[in-house]
Amino acid sequence: MKNKTHARRLPKLLRTAAIAAVMAMALAVTAGAVNYATDGALFRQFRIIAWSGEDTLLAQDEEGNQVHITVDSDAQHLVTRENGRLILHADQDIDITEALEETGAYHYTYEVLTVWEDGSQETRTVTIDVTGDLDDWTVTRGSGAPERTA
Repeated sequence: MKNKTHARRLPKLLRTAAIAAVMAMALAVTAGAVNYATDGALFRQFRIIAWSGEDTLLAQDEEGNQVHITVDSDAQHLVTRENGRLILHADQDIDITEALEETGAYHYTYEVLTVWEDGSQETRTVTIDVTGDLDDWTVTRGSGAPERTA
């Protein structure tokens, strides 16, 4: 009669922790490679120089490059509940109730023409992502900033 031997498996919690550790290590190696390829731009650290108003600040990195950062405090008002429906207020009002019920997410993109004081213009693509459900949602808004044209 033959004895059956079973290979011992790691407990589920230990397997999950090991997989998470491997994924974290892979992410760290990838981020390090990207940081190296971008000459340190990925992990560039900024020092806040000055606040301008309630939502804009001026930051500077180690090389003296200055960046204006605007805190988007209006993002919380981009989606409102009206008569039991969720409405996204962008360049138009959009009912996003069904999208959040079905998939838990809504993505919207539109273009805005920006005219600066010096007369230059740029077209920015604004993206808005809404995730969550009808009772608790998160809004993320971003805009691409291409080069200005005169």
